[in-house]
Amino acid sequence: MQTNPNSSGGTQPSDLLSAVYHIEIRNEEKISAADRAFCERQQAALYETLELIERCYTVLCTEAGHYSDFFKITCEPNGRIAACARYPVSDGIPSDYRIAAFKLFDSIETFVKLNYEVNEIFVARIVRYFNDTYHVSVPKPTLDAKTLVMGFRPVYTTYVDRVIEHLGGRSFGVTAKAEILDRFLGQVRPVQWSESKPELKGCKIIFPYIVSYDNFYFKWHHCHHMSSSARSRLDTFCEGIMLGADGRLDGSRKSILGLNTDDVDLTRWYDTAVASGVQMLFFKNGRIDVKFRDAAAAESCFRRLRLHELRLPGDND
Repeated sequence: MQTNPNSSGGTQPSDLLSAVYHIEIRNEEKISAADRAFCERQQAALYETLELIERCYTVLCTEAGHYSDFFKITCEPNGRIAACARYPVSDGIPSDYRIAAFKLFDSIETFVKLNYEVNEIFVARIVRYFNDTYHVSVPKPTLDAKTLVMGFRPVYTTYVDRVIEHLGGRSFGVTAKAEILDRFLGQVRPVQWSESKPELKGCKIIFPYIVSYDNFYFKWHHCHHMSSSARSRLDTFCEGIMLGADGRLDGSRKSILGLNTDDVDLTRWYDTAVASGVQMLFFKNGRIDVKFRDAAAAESCFRRLRLHELRLPGDND
């Protein structure tokens, strides 16, 4: 290592090496150029909207100051105006006409709410972009409507930091796979009263109790109709199957070709949009069979999804 003599006769790292030691890698540099471009567009659009909101807010607040003789006016941290009626002065104008002044304060309140709402939209879009693009599940940060001050200008890097922190040092791909697997296992894992678990049988994996159907629709329309909650469970299920079968991160019920969740056909095998040729068969009791091209592919998916680790409540370790 190159060193430079110091005045005390010892040695010290060169200035260049010292600078390298203190380099700080910003989270913004851990995302792609396309990611940054999206975030910058959202931030620019937000700032333009906030300018319009604040311009109207300022005009209304100036006008509200003209009513200080009739109302005790206070401004809260978020810009909201609180007005308390004073005893009216004797100016020949009946006090009951002054009710119109409250419309002004109501309008101010509207722009305070808009300020909060557009900031919330910005936060949601930044986080949703990374969730949708990389198939991760970063929680949306919450904003405090009472403390979000008028004139605040958020920067997208704040929420990029939240995304990178969520990864915990892992890549987007590794994080997405772990989260998909956790959700999938949380759905197919046997619960306390379960009598069966996912089972490998030749070229098929049998999954009990995955979805349910609405009895009302079957009684009156003779169709197997999935509720919204069942469709959500099917999305989670397909995420896992597509990951285990083909390593894909974008699985959903839309991967099942020809499936109509308003009227599921229990008599046919549904093809899926995966290269490995996975098929699915639905049963009235909520069971789903997943068929692979051969037994080796089925076993590979079974183990990749760690289904061999699942135990029933009465099973011995």
